Amino acid sequence: MSHQPTTMQEWYGSDVEIARRQEEANSLFLHLFPSNHEPNENARFGIWTKSSEGQYNAGRATWFTLDEVGYTAAAEHAVRLAMDGCDAYYTVVPHDPSIPKEDGANLRGHKASALWISHVWADIDLADKPDSDKKNYPSRESVFAFLRDFQFPPSMVVETSPYGLHVYWTLSEPLPAQENPDLVARFQDALRSDLGTGMDGTGDLARVLRVPGTVNYNCNPPAMVRVLENWDHE
Repeated sequence: MSHQPTTMQEWYGSDVEIARRQEEANSLFLHLFPSNHEPNENARFGIWTKSSEGQYNAGRATWFTLDEVGYTAAAEHAVRLAMDGCDAYYTVVPHDPSIPKEDGANLRGHKASALWISHVWADIDLADKPDSDKKNYPSRESVFAFLRDFQFPPSMVVETSPYGLHVYWTLSEPLPAQENPDLVARFQDALRSDLGTGMDGTGDLARVLRVPGTVNYNCNPPAMVRVLENWDHE
């Protein structure tokens, strides 16, 4: 495995490094979100961070348009959150933020506001995780071996920590979320059965996942979230 920086100075110490992290985030949005393929002027995706006293808009998503302008602005926002010491997440499916929840709030998207699904995903914990003795986590090597042999090769693999992966598969065309609310959950159930892991269920339409180019501050020490370009050779 290649050397991974362990200090903020290495990660964000120059304009070149900051631009590199922003481009990594942007690459995920470009890859996973098609342009606004439905005539819905309210379609957005969000960048979200956990509530934190003094943090602007914490606990509420900041929404961006589904185009290159929006992807670039979202990448810059996510990296800025990371540089400010915050964990940055994005809404995995597009939403209509104008659709409220039953309680009147729509802080980061919810089941009824989800618009379409352009990819399915899996959040896989690895055996190196500190609490792995409590669950049936697979080894890193076994996960990559499984993915190499899987009949549907992943579109993108993101390392969220030394012991976590987000794996994505892009659909041939987006599907309406309201007509397929359990699509990702069913895919994860099948994957869990094949992989034989204690993988958590993360298939809900309100799901947020980590943004590449940002920092996972839940790790000790913190870890860079990064796209694995050559995961199939690890």
